[in-house]
Amino acid sequence: MPSTDLIEAYLRERAEADGLAPSTLHGYREELELLNARQVPLTPEGIAGFVSNHPDGSPLAPNTRNRRLAILRAFSRWLVRHHHLAKNPTRGLKRAKVPQGFTASVGADDLQRVLAALVTRPSGWRRTRDLALVLVPFYTGLRVTELHRLDTRQVDADAALLRHAVRKGGSTTDVLLHLCAVRVLRAWLGARPASDEPALFIGERGPRLGVRGIQKVYEGLRRDAGLSVRFHPHRLRHAYATALLGRGVTLGTIQRLMNHASIQTTSRYLHADEDMMRAAVALLPDLLGDLCLTE
Repeated sequence: MPSTDLIEAYLRERAEADGLAPSTLHGYREELELLNARQVPLTPEGIAGFVSNHPDGSPLAPNTRNRRLAILRAFSRWLVRHHHLAKNPTRGLKRAKVPQGFTASVGADDLQRVLAALVTRPSGWRRTRDLALVLVPFYTGLRVTELHRLDTRQVDADAALLRHAVRKGGSTTDVLLHLCAVRVLRAWLGARPASDEPALFIGERGPRLGVRGIQKVYEGLRRDAGLSVRFHPHRLRHAYATALLGRGVTLGTIQRLMNHASIQTTSRYLHADEDMMRAAVALLPDLLGDLCLTE
């Protein structure tokens, strides 16, 4: 089991040498601190159990397992290189097979239920903020970390843009805004309490609303709306892609709007239902016309 000092030394070196984004470092820290809290021995057996199962023995999802294994492989190599371990305990551990298929999305009915629950809340800046927290990711496809990093100065309502949004990997792009997103952002900026905090979305006490804070807002909305499905910002990102596909937007354009490096990643987000596929088939040309098919 690694000490807290070793974990911090490793994360400092990764931040300085590799320039990892704060959100990536946060994810590494969470997993390594969890390893410590569970007192997992740094042996092949101990690591295999940690990356494969929940504490109750139920299996982790394949993507979660692979992410955790990748973090521990890198950390174990660092421990060996700095002579804190004799050999790498992750050597020989295999990645889980990830089933091919679509990523879960939020349906239009679910989203309408969330909005209906929102408008029944007492009026005030929190309700306006939470409405923006739901509609901005639906109309932009932003990730929760990208939403969290936004500052008020980046909202250019006149141009219908979010200026220089920091995307995954640290790149910056201007994000196009639908008119509904412009309306809700104007309303939020008008209702937002006066503060020296530059963050677009702030919490109860004034500082920037963190990723976990945004997730808690979504958890509350899910309860209020009585949803049986999970509800979080990333599912609205999926819904954004699916809505664009349903309106005839090409996969390449959706890829650019979602800031995906690979079009294969984009394809996992898209959900073509039967109506959508029937509408696509109906677009094929009628080659028969009035041709008589009877003898």
